[in-house]
Amino acid sequence: MEMMASSSIQEQHTHYSEEALNVLMEALINSTSLPQMNATVGMFELFFQGSSEDLVLLPNITLHFYGTNFTLTKENTYMEVESGVWCLGILKSFSSASIVGTVQTYNYYVGYDLEAGVVSFAPLDCATFKTG
Repeated sequence: MEMMASSSIQEQHTHYSEEALNVLMEALINSTSLPQMNATVGMFELFFQGSSEDLVLLPNITLHFYGTNFTLTKENTYMEVESGVWCLGILKSFSSASIVGTVQTYNYYVGYDLEAGVVSFAPLDCATFKTG
């Protein structure tokens, strides 16, 4: 599976190829006791019922890159779309490429080493980060 990182406003959410998203959604459904909800909100496809405290019942999602792994935080993965209804904040891609969006990388510094062909991630508090 080809993965790209994006900081474009147009790519706010992560997009997985249809095959990858289906595998992820099936794994999430099979690994949690939270009730699944039928809902229609934008292009999101998977919804669970519960409180913010219930998010601990959902598994962590780890993206595997050459040379590093990146575990998404619950806050960057699930979004409350109405009171007590949470959606998986990852969308289906319209191509075979998977794209990591800015929502999932919020509060992380993303490094790109073009010579070595690797990407890195480091926690960062964006609210207090200052440049220069």
